[in-house]
Amino acid sequence: KSGNSYEIKINVAGRRSDHLSDTRSPLSRLVRSVIREMMSLGAERMEIRPQRVSSEIIYIVAGIESSKKIMPKDSSRAVIEKLRSMADAESQLLLISTDNRARIISRLTPYGEMLIIETT
Repeated sequence: KSGNSYEIKINVAGRRSDHLSDTRSPLSRLVRSVIREMMSLGAERMEIRPQRVSSEIIYIVAGIESSKKIMPKDSSRAVIEKLRSMADAESQLLLISTDNRARIISRLTPYGEMLIIETT
């Protein structure tokens, strides 16, 4: 087990994408914990910002960065892919709880894709 709670290992063979549709894998648990943390902080926005060798998860509450986590870049790519698979393809809305939805916004940066999740 890794010392970084935001690091996951995914072994995918061939073109299978079962890791995107499961609900109990380490990836799914990590994504749920990131969303739970966003909700518990009362954050209206979460950003996964790629850096040169890692990525930052930043929670924004009342327009102020309130919490920051570091995750390996490979893990953040998998998290972004999982979040995209959970969102409605047409509206890009993500159901984060029974009565909360969030919009997914993607931006390209020099270090890769930045994903923004904003509650609606």
